Amino acid sequence: MESNDHIESAMTLSRVERNDPALRHLKVSDLGVTREGSGYYWPSESAELARLGDAIGANTQLQRLDIRSVNALIEMDANNAAFFEGIKDNNSIHHLGLYLDPFLGLVRDILNEVVANNNILTSIELDRCTLGNGGTGILTAALTSCTSLKSIRLKDCSIDDDILEEFVSGIIGLHQLRTLDLSGNNFGRAGCEALATLLKESNSNLCHLRLGRNIRIDDNCATILADALKGKNKLKILRFYPNNTITGRGWDAFS
Repeated sequence: MESNDHIESAMTLSRVERNDPALRHLKVSDLGVTREGSGYYWPSESAELARLGDAIGANTQLQRLDIRSVNALIEMDANNAAFFEGIKDNNSIHHLGLYLDPFLGLVRDILNEVVANNNILTSIELDRCTLGNGGTGILTAALTSCTSLKSIRLKDCSIDDDILEEFVSGIIGLHQLRTLDLSGNNFGRAGCEALATLLKESNSNLCHLRLGRNIRIDDNCATILADALKGKNKLKILRFYPNNTITGRGWDAFS
């Protein structure tokens, strides 16, 4: 008797292959959670992964793809290339979400094989994807080559000052970028100085900057960002919450 996961996966694969217009959000995951308009797929055999890649490549209805905690992708390395190629061939997926810590090598493979030079993507999210040594350069190179990006979310990715400085210097030319979410990281003054250069960039169209749960952002950091925003009307939301290290002095800098 087949498990519920295998039944759900078979149904989702069929919907992707049939180009079901009601299936807009595909979750390749070993965590079986679905919502209306989404499908859950857990590859359990090597051939299934390549077949899914072919189906994704031909599909024109999918808009979002999330890859979350998939042990199968690690175990089926020989077929990852076919899976990645299918995603790269797709012309309808605008959002890619990666929730793969601690699978560092897999994150790098996806950035190199799927994200780099992908001008269909308008939104990318990495959650708890610690990239390790050399990962920052791969991430930055991949994202800066995606000229249509409007939203970048790098949450809980252990981003420190050095990583953020390198990252900002790369994305400063993404003039369509509207949302940057750096919640739950580990940068302080130097990182905020890098963000200040982005905010001061005359061609920047950034509207939403989210910095919550960065415990090293203090009054000095808040003052740096407040100064960068003087005369800057495009930024609509600057979110620090939750933050317990900014005091009244830091908040006063925005008044």
